[in-house]
Amino acid sequence: MKKGKIILVSFLSLIVILGCIFYVPQFRVRLFVLSYHEQIEEGIAQNEGVPASDALIGGYKYVDTWSEKPRMTEFVLLEYGDNYYGCYYSPEDIPFSFQNITDTLTEDGKNRWEWQLDEHNGYTSKIFDNWYYFKAIY
Repeated sequence: MKKGKIILVSFLSLIVILGCIFYVPQFRVRLFVLSYHEQIEEGIAQNEGVPASDALIGGYKYVDTWSEKPRMTEFVLLEYGDNYYGCYYSPEDIPFSFQNITDTLTEDGKNRWEWQLDEHNGYTSKIFDNWYYFKAIY
C-alpha cells in the first residue's frame, strides 16, 4: 500500500514540476529559443530579412518583425491579461524594448534592461548571444 502512495505522490509531483516548467513564462521562452533558434537564424540569414509575419514556428504564429536598422524579430509567446512574454532575435545583439516602442533602456549591469513609456513598461534580459527574453506590461 505504501509503495502505491509513493508512486502516486511521485507522479503528481512530476506533473506539477512539468506544469511549472511549461507555464512559467521564462521557462517556456527559453525552451522555444533552444528548440528553434537555429531554424530562425538560418531563415533570417537566407533571405537577408525576417520570417514572414504569418510564419509558423513552434506552433506560434504571432511574429512581429522590424526591418529598420538595427532590426529584430520578435515572438510573443504568452499573453496573460496585459502582460506579454516572449523573445526576440537581434542580429546586431542589441537589446530592445517590446515592439521597439522606445529606445530608452536602463541597464542594471546584469544583462537586464528596463524600459517605460507612459503607462507601458517592462524589461528585457539576454538569454545568450543575439537572443533576448522580454516581459511587457501594457
